[in-house]
Amino acid sequence: MQLQFDPVMMVKPRQIQLPYGPTCRLRLGRAAYDGVLHAAGIDLWAVTTQDRRLLRRLREAEALSLSLACDGSGSGLRLSDFTVDEEIGRILFRLSDPLKNGAEPTWLEHSVSTVVRAPCLFRRVAEADLAAVSPFELVLRLIEPDGFLVPSAVISLEVHRPWGGRFNIRGRVVHRAELDGGSQLVIRPERVPDKAAAGWLAVCESDTFGIRQLRMNGLSARGAGRFLRISRCSTVADWHNVVRLRRIANQFFGRHQEADDDTIWTDELDDNSLSLLVWLGRNPVGTGRLVFNGGDRRLSEIEASSPLPDWVWAERFLEVSRVAIDADHRSAGVMIAIFQEVGRIALETNCRYLVLDAIEKLVPIYEKVGAVHLPNTKKHPFSDETVHVMVIDIRRSLTSIDRRLLYWLAVFGPALRSHLRLFGARHTRAILNRGIQIGFTVKQALARALFFRSI
Repeated sequence: MQLQFDPVMMVKPRQIQLPYGPTCRLRLGRAAYDGVLHAAGIDLWAVTTQDRRLLRRLREAEALSLSLACDGSGSGLRLSDFTVDEEIGRILFRLSDPLKNGAEPTWLEHSVSTVVRAPCLFRRVAEADLAAVSPFELVLRLIEPDGFLVPSAVISLEVHRPWGGRFNIRGRVVHRAELDGGSQLVIRPERVPDKAAAGWLAVCESDTFGIRQLRMNGLSARGAGRFLRISRCSTVADWHNVVRLRRIANQFFGRHQEADDDTIWTDELDDNSLSLLVWLGRNPVGTGRLVFNGGDRRLSEIEASSPLPDWVWAERFLEVSRVAIDADHRSAGVMIAIFQEVGRIALETNCRYLVLDAIEKLVPIYEKVGAVHLPNTKKHPFSDETVHVMVIDIRRSLTSIDRRLLYWLAVFGPALRSHLRLFGARHTRAILNRGIQIGFTVKQALARALFFRSI
């Protein structure tokens, strides 16, 4: 007799229907009692137990704690809405949906593939899509149903992102719902590192949850440099992001708030410049422009309104302008990331000077990295503010050592280290010409030893 195989069943395994659920542990005060947990209806769950001591104590109890026995000792899920049937030995409880009771995770535009590991899964892993995330709740949609991922289960999420590596988030299932598309789990991180990881995932994946929202939730914004990357504007989509960032950054400070024509944020020099984009995860959060003039005074934004000294034009220089940072991501190292890339490009192109325009509040920041005032001032392109014209002498910056050394290393150290590794010290020394070598030797050694990404 020849066996007949159904090819559909060979591809899709049967879902095993178990006559029982996982062993759970109920804690009432310091006492712990075992039972069996299983679903009993929509948002209803039941624990069956033959422990009469527990059933008697629950007559007067207002709350108890639920956890899975396989998760070991520790805190559990607090239950307060429950009823007890002593005759059949059943505790029936209802779990309210956090999404309907004040929880506001950020829903993602595109779901993110996630791997779920848990003691209740033994060596199996479950695949899920991450649909929403915040520091306090994550929403998962299981690709395949799994009867052991029940409320109170402790699980670990592994999320791999190309811009940030692997995120590991440990949390507890606080709600499970069966939807048309499958099972939906609400996960609540319990430890501070897990809340921080979930918060950074929200910052990097969502365009509505930024650094400001991270701080509002009581979490630190330190370490953003791990998720920052920089690119050059090379596509139409990139250019739209550059213009959008210029608009929202300037309108945040009250400039042209009624403008609905984005061409107001552009000029003819954009065609002769390199625009940079800083990304935090998948979100563009900052931009800056480098103008290459090739000695042509017509290709200088500052020269048009406030002529630069002849000694600046006598050397090769880059003009840095139109720096804009999303207000929700300020103080996240975005400005430093821009100037690290500016420093790298300046070294590669053998530039002597960086010429900057700075509003009053940015002057102290630029001074920390060696910028000095020129006698020139100009008007802000989008307001009546006075803008200071400043210059960084790269040759002097590389050879001098002063009290701002650590700040200089934090900003330009990575650029110098990258340049030394790529081109070697000989190419960099060529920029110095007749400059004093000892300062450069010290900074070269420190840049190689230290690799600051942000401060």
